[in-house]
Amino acid sequence: MDFANCYLQLRRAGSPEELWQVCDSMAMQHPLFVKNDPDSLLVHSENIVLYGAGRFALSVINAWKARYGIAPAYCVDSNEEKWGGEIAGIPVCSPDSLFSDQHAPLVVIAAMITSGIQDMLDAQGFSYLFAEQDGSVGYFSGHWLYRNRGKFSELFHLLADSASRKILMDVAKARMFQQFHFSMPGNVLLANSACYPQYFQKDIFSFSEGELLIDCGSFDGDTLLSYFSFMQDSGIGAFSAIGFDVDKVNIAGAIQSLNKYGFEDVEVIHSAVGNTVGRSKGSDFHNCRDQAVEGDVPSISLDDFLVNSCPTMIKMDIEGAELDALDGAREVIKRCKPKLAVCIYHQTSHLLDIPLFIHDHFSFYDLFIRHHAAGSLWETVCYAVPASMKTKEINYG
Repeated sequence: MDFANCYLQLRRAGSPEELWQVCDSMAMQHPLFVKNDPDSLLVHSENIVLYGAGRFALSVINAWKARYGIAPAYCVDSNEEKWGGEIAGIPVCSPDSLFSDQHAPLVVIAAMITSGIQDMLDAQGFSYLFAEQDGSVGYFSGHWLYRNRGKFSELFHLLADSASRKILMDVAKARMFQQFHFSMPGNVLLANSACYPQYFQKDIFSFSEGELLIDCGSFDGDTLLSYFSFMQDSGIGAFSAIGFDVDKVNIAGAIQSLNKYGFEDVEVIHSAVGNTVGRSKGSDFHNCRDQAVEGDVPSISLDDFLVNSCPTMIKMDIEGAELDALDGAREVIKRCKPKLAVCIYHQTSHLLDIPLFIHDHFSFYDLFIRHHAAGSLWETVCYAVPASMKTKEINYG
């Protein structure tokens, strides 16, 4: 199947079964195709090069070591500041080192965004595989979805509206086929899939007096500002919020922004949100600014923190820790049945695992998916609303 035909078939695929047919065809045409078991290429290769030297690559290296007892000969990264360094004891080299390697290495891409790397390797005539953070490899970026098609179909049929099912399909297509990408609009399979505002979807949620938002991952205060503005525009007078972030610099910026816009006396707490109470190393966290979090970070569970409070909405955008945070909020969610807005884009598996976790543990929710960044893999959100809660149209005047 050529490039143009693949694109047309993907655009036409309206069901999981039709999507897997395209994937099957593309997999069989891959130059490294091994029926049913691309992972076997890893264990039988004597020279593996990992393209990527970030957090994604570190997860892959650790998974390969634990599962297969193997390691790449070296890593390649486009960031020249990493050249000459190491990641988990593996040397990091420039792309030119790969391009001049005479040992015919097996190249495996270890990155969430792969289109630029694919273009570079294609231009040099390389064949390559894609890794997921669990260490598995496949013929597409985001191939974890292809491997877990049963889960995908389960979620597809659980979703509460046709818009959610279409978004799930569009995001899956864009994750697995990143070559359909332009510099300005991004991935054309997602170019027309975004909607706004993020988190406060009036076609899904209804809001009323006395709202209490728990903002897990406050970053620079952007969600809190949107929330306060949304409440005011909706004619709601009584509302409050509590924010959490792992990074003190982020917290200072959030408070400064909130004060600047006249939203004072908002508590933004320095803490990770998970399923345990204690302290963790700052280096275990990502702060959205590509910098290490300094010092130790306290950690709380929402069940512990909210034992005497009842939130009406919980938002989570915490760089891949959402499942742990949900696990640590089981009791408060069952007790209060808050609206949920949980990011599901940080790992490919989260696109399915987070909504299915919510369904399995909190069966009283209807599930929706929306995407909020046109052409980008970022900002896919699972929304959960109690089935008994009727949405109502908000008059914006």
